[in-house]
Amino acid sequence: MPSRLFVSSDRVWVKVCGITNRVDALMTVENGADALGFVFANSPRRVTVDQVASVLEVVPGQILTFGVFVDEDPDRIVALVDSLGLSGAQLHGSESPQEVAYLSERIPRVIKAIPAGEDLGERVALYQSWAILVDGPRPGSGQAFDWSTLDHTRISGRLILAGGLDADNVGYATSLVDPFGVDVSSGVERSPGHKDPTKVHDFIVAAHR
Repeated sequence: MPSRLFVSSDRVWVKVCGITNRVDALMTVENGADALGFVFANSPRRVTVDQVASVLEVVPGQILTFGVFVDEDPDRIVALVDSLGLSGAQLHGSESPQEVAYLSERIPRVIKAIPAGEDLGERVALYQSWAILVDGPRPGSGQAFDWSTLDHTRISGRLILAGGLDADNVGYATSLVDPFGVDVSSGVERSPGHKDPTKVHDFIVAAHR
């Protein structure tokens, strides 16, 4: 049996990233997502402040919402999270441990994305954050990695698994890692920035199963 990185006492937490519009946000929430992500970095899924403000008007209060940033100025991140009323920030760049700590003192929830690879446990230990998101070699690329490589890594706290996940493989991936949560974007899309209702439904059902 594989060793466990983080054992959740409840069902797997599901975050759907790359939300760009109200329709997709509501559909995703209705299908059981726990959190939504809005990409402010350079991406086909990039959104403006006004777009996010419009979507947030229809998102239920119990749903967590995260702005996704890559090497953004920390003070701008704080300002955007505060002005929009987001639940937190997700960092996908080369942010230093000091920057992550700075943000964690000012934002309720900070998720730091780290690529899988050797000495992962040592790299994770450098950061003070609400959760660590382990992604493929290029975080945010939607590329899967060998989840079994996490088998011998010890990570305390919340571990979120990402990278190439879809309805067909999320069950297998979580059985290997048993993470706190999973994060998906391209794996539930019909085109960049536009979610597919069937894929979203099937993914969330598979993750919760």
